[in-house]
Amino acid sequence: MNMSISKPDYVRKKTGKIFATYSEKATCPSNCPLLDKGCYGSNLFYLDMHWNKVSSGERGSSLTEAVKELKALPPGTRVRHNILGDLPKSDIPGSLQTSQASQIDDLIDGQALKALVDAFRGKQAFTFTHYSLSWANLTMIAYAVKSGFIVNISSELNNVDKKAEQAEKFGIPVAVVLPSSYEGQKTAKTPAGRPITICPEQTGKVSNCADCMLCYRKDRKAIVGFIVHAPKNMKALKAKIDENVGLQAKQAKK
Repeated sequence: MNMSISKPDYVRKKTGKIFATYSEKATCPSNCPLLDKGCYGSNLFYLDMHWNKVSSGERGSSLTEAVKELKALPPGTRVRHNILGDLPKSDIPGSLQTSQASQIDDLIDGQALKALVDAFRGKQAFTFTHYSLSWANLTMIAYAVKSGFIVNISSELNNVDKKAEQAEKFGIPVAVVLPSSYEGQKTAKTPAGRPITICPEQTGKVSNCADCMLCYRKDRKAIVGFIVHAPKNMKALKAKIDENVGLQAKQAKK
């Protein structure tokens, strides 16, 4: 597995002055609903170019080397793990370890995840994952969260309540992608009535992730909602993602 680490010297508008990592494309689980239907990383030129170079090994380093670099960061360092990419993926199909023979799910690589957890001890690191919520994956994510590496479960409106119900049992926080019809709102509710706090950077409450860190708070009461967005010159991409997320929102209402 290959990763790259960006230092806070390079300030991104959304994330601010915070360390950021990128993991190769192969880490993305096959069940991610945005994988081929509006993934930002695959549709924004410079992000896709960087991601391709990380995935090919032209940029970045191995997980082992990246872990050494992350371990060396001072205590309290804020890290947005995986601007692109997901948690390390195991070569073993999930069904072989969960006895769900009828459904083969991608399985998180436990040893690689533990290496990341160890690297992030004492830091303020958070990320998101679209891995399926098999018992094995939930157990590993819960271990990371309890150890201080906050992994948020990514969801959509048609599955947010089901995922939240599963995640709550393991003490894992949840995030949800929202269609553009939610623009202008600061809060919302899931179809089952769970509270949603829309990303404070998107509502203008804070300037960036580094000034917010809401997604790092594992004990928060609300699900964090991210409204579909894209650069102003990428209206087609925004429409593509919005259509996909909007269809999921309609399914949730049925």
